[in-house]
Amino acid sequence: MAFAVICGVLGGLQFNVARRRRSHEFALVQAAGVTANGMVALEFAGTALRLSDIVEGAGERGRRALLRCLDLDYLMTAGYLFVGMGVAGFLAAVHRSTLGVRVLEAVLVAAAFGVIENTALRHGVSGHPETGPAAPMAAIAAGLKWLALVLGAVAVVLWPWRTLVG
Repeated sequence: MAFAVICGVLGGLQFNVARRRRSHEFALVQAAGVTANGMVALEFAGTALRLSDIVEGAGERGRRALLRCLDLDYLMTAGYLFVGMGVAGFLAAVHRSTLGVRVLEAVLVAAAFGVIENTALRHGVSGHPETGPAAPMAAIAAGLKWLALVLGAVAVVLWPWRTLVG
């Protein structure tokens, strides 16, 4: 149980610090003239042309800030991975080990797709975003990442209801 609490707290702190720093970096991108709605617009650009518009609109200073944002996304991924480990450990401690395993699986899948997404976006932002599969690959990986995170969260939220009803 102590391991679960430590993982949850450290993961939450890691995620929060990285998120705040990434928000600061993205403010630099928006100051460069990009009106995209946060990193979600970059994640779900979907086409090479849209990714190119975002990157080119940011200019060189904005491109460097986008790359720093993507570096911070790796830290955010580590943060929610640790939070997921903490939640899974807590569930295992209260005799819901099957649910804990499912939550851990969902977070591991989300982290894997998060790394794929960030790697594709880094390639697109640092290279030639107007060509190549970086944007569609990143959008698919981002969609699967968010799906896994939502499914894991729904399972945790519905667990007390299932316990009361069943």
